[in-house]
Amino acid sequence: MAAKPEQKTAKPEQKTTDQETGGRRPQLTKEQEDSVFQAAGRRVIAAVNNRPPEQLEQVLADLAKEPLLGAFVSLKRSGQLRSCCGFMGQSVPLFQAIDQAAFRAAMEDPRFPPISPSEIAHLEMEVWLLWGLQPVAAQGEDRVKAVVIGTHGLQISRGTSRGLLLPGVAVENNFDAPTFLDQVCRKAGLPMDAWKSDDTTLMTFEGYAISGTLGSIAAGAEQASPAAEPGPTAADVARLADFCRQNLLLHYSGATPSLYMQDAFDGSVCGAALSVRFPGSTENIDCSQLVMRPTLPLQSTLFELTKAAAAALRTRRVDPRAIQRVSVALSIFLDPAMQGSVAKPDLAGVDPRSRAVVVLNQDKWAAAFDAKSTPEELLERAVELSRLVDPAPATVLSLRTVTTDHGLTLTNVPRPNPGS
Repeated sequence: MAAKPEQKTAKPEQKTTDQETGGRRPQLTKEQEDSVFQAAGRRVIAAVNNRPPEQLEQVLADLAKEPLLGAFVSLKRSGQLRSCCGFMGQSVPLFQAIDQAAFRAAMEDPRFPPISPSEIAHLEMEVWLLWGLQPVAAQGEDRVKAVVIGTHGLQISRGTSRGLLLPGVAVENNFDAPTFLDQVCRKAGLPMDAWKSDDTTLMTFEGYAISGTLGSIAAGAEQASPAAEPGPTAADVARLADFCRQNLLLHYSGATPSLYMQDAFDGSVCGAALSVRFPGSTENIDCSQLVMRPTLPLQSTLFELTKAAAAALRTRRVDPRAIQRVSVALSIFLDPAMQGSVAKPDLAGVDPRSRAVVVLNQDKWAAAFDAKSTPEELLERAVELSRLVDPAPATVLSLRTVTTDHGLTLTNVPRPNPGS
């Protein structure tokens, strides 16, 4: 007799709800939204001030595990974007999404320097909660019909290129649907009309922002005040200036210079500048390097700058006896803060006693530092030094400056030759 086929009992189908996957709008009360905004703001402040973060899972209590498909934190200053970071993808608990987005916005947006403690009081913040990621099934020009301005954000990808724009971008810039699609392609580094192509994946999502000012967040005194400022002291810089002078003489004479000064500061900085000066002369030799993220190891940077200064001295064929009388001024730059543009500067928080004002346009920059000047006077001086044909769109920054030169002006724009 043939055996009866085994009877299998079907297991009930496990369905994943929108609530479990973050596929629908989170239902938050006004009080809960305030809690999310406060938690995100305190996370930004803790990261900026190098303080231990709160445990957001505990802070947000019952709200902590609300599922989201993504979250972004956007920081602005006087209406201009300062930083915007987050993620969109697999469903995660709200506390985890906020923690990640807030930290990244504070420290990791590659388009901008990390947020400076001096900026906190002057920043607006939006906390975006995202859901409803859906592929656009339409093809070609018909994709325009799938985009609802004011409701949808866009995510586009092709190959390794990917771009995302939040729903607020279209509203703030008065984009229509075709323009919004063009701009998300631009964000991804794709041709502007790539959204029409069948090999380009286009998705819409929804979201809303909880908005307010970062400075309004009632952080505790322990968290609100920054840890001791990293970087060299004035005494450190004076010692390093003497060390650079010694190395300059060794470089110039062909002797072996010292690569490293023991027991001296050697952290990462945003920039350094050497100014070689001759007694009785107003002509200096300036060598400098400046970046907008603190990625320059100080002592190796100083070694290269002294080497460049020695080469400039040899080019000028300076009498070796005169070399012994040169002095070296040294300036170190740290903690960049964005201060708007030349057309629309926001110089609040700039203390001329400790910060230089910098005008930056692509690879051209100029800096001014003088404790006796106002921030506005420093900006005017930096604009003049930059010699930009149209300075209006140039970025304005300030940098914490530790220097032996208290009337500092610098530029990487070549000065015109005398008589030219």
